[in-house]
Amino acid sequence: MPFSMREGAADDILEVAVSGKLTRADYADLVPTVEHLIEEQGKIRVLLRMQDFHGWTAGALWDEIKLDVKHLRHIQRIAILGEKAWQRGLTAFFAPFTKATVRYFAADQTEAANAWLVEEETAPADTETPDPGNVPPEIAALLHGLASPSVATCTQARAALAGMGMAALPHLVRAARGVNHHLRWEATKTLAEMKDPVAAPALARQLEDSFSISWAAAEGLTHLGQAGAEAVLQQLLESSNSYNTRIGARHALSNIRDLGVRQRMKPVVTALDDAAPIQQAPVAAIEALRMIRGHGASAADTEGSAQS
Repeated sequence: MPFSMREGAADDILEVAVSGKLTRADYADLVPTVEHLIEEQGKIRVLLRMQDFHGWTAGALWDEIKLDVKHLRHIQRIAILGEKAWQRGLTAFFAPFTKATVRYFAADQTEAANAWLVEEETAPADTETPDPGNVPPEIAALLHGLASPSVATCTQARAALAGMGMAALPHLVRAARGVNHHLRWEATKTLAEMKDPVAAPALARQLEDSFSISWAAAEGLTHLGQAGAEAVLQQLLESSNSYNTRIGARHALSNIRDLGVRQRMKPVVTALDDAAPIQQAPVAAIEALRMIRGHGASAADTEGSAQS
């Protein structure tokens, strides 16, 4: 698979030309270049040019998934220049596990793709991050209560903070990621007791913590339906090598209260029970994310299209 940095382009742009059917060896050649550019630039943009591209082998697909999970968080924009209708669907393939903006362009739109890649990202004016140290006195007192050795005090603080909803959420999220294990557990329990889908991503991140915290997070995620399932699947993609994540994810996905969502999660639960869950679970998670988000055909259908 030939690839090159585009001469005369911005330093943070990598142009990758792909053709034929990709193999594991192709990805072995590409990954060091991606890693080196990310190390130099921090964030990069990619122009993916497909020329007579016929898809990938199973081994290459798994390597691509690993590359995506590890590195796509460092990619700001991906412009796909394609020749066939099925290649447009690759924008959906990237969607479940990257914050990068992905856009498809026809093969004759190189100029438009290049122009779009170099555009500056603009953030909305109203997204200013509040001062993390600015904790309202009432919430600060309740967080102190969560850290208390008294069971009664902790229980009362949890109930009060859970009842505050969004007002308490960012402070609970910070407490759940702190150094005090007891406070992390209590904050996680409080997030779970909120039973609000907006807390799903924070709870899913807690699956990677100690077993007791992971289990508490998983219990909370069972109440959050599709939002909970999506957050668990995303966390599996990011930390499938974590034993606690896998155990917590299995518990959450196999016990989600929404029967329809639970049925769709069965292939992921089966993959987590596999002898090689680190390899199988991310593949199943990607497929499940694509299906529940309505991103088109199954993996088998996609592979068939890629070979046509």
